[in-house]
Amino acid sequence: FDGSKFRLGRIGWAAGGGAVEVDLGLTGYKEYLGTNRLPEHARRRLERDGAADFGDHTAHLSNALGCEAVLVTSDQQVVMLRRSGAVATHSGLYNGPSGHPEPSEAPAAEAWYRAGDEAGAAGAAAAAR
Repeated sequence: FDGSKFRLGRIGWAAGGGAVEVDLGLTGYKEYLGTNRLPEHARRRLERDGAADFGDHTAHLSNALGCEAVLVTSDQQVVMLRRSGAVATHSGLYNGPSGHPEPSEAPAAEAWYRAGDEAGAAGAAAAAR
């Protein structure tokens, strides 16, 4: 499976500090497994290269954006789900209801990203610096 995912680029305060800005890009599940889920020594190498190449240690990582909720029932119990044994990461572990937002369900966001992508990788690399 290689579904498209949003990539978390940056979270920070907007100018003036009155709002939070979230910069998103696109990535895929395979990129996530091939970067963020590497053995620690290999992931650290990617982080060093990202810092050297772009001044951003996350530049070469997928950083797929995930969402998780804490669901509390009316009797004050917390709902936990056990992950399938058939998933690529964290199989058998427990977590709250979670998932990934799907870019295909936000066509305006995907169209905006693709328009920027068509402007050329050199422009994106310059903007990342």
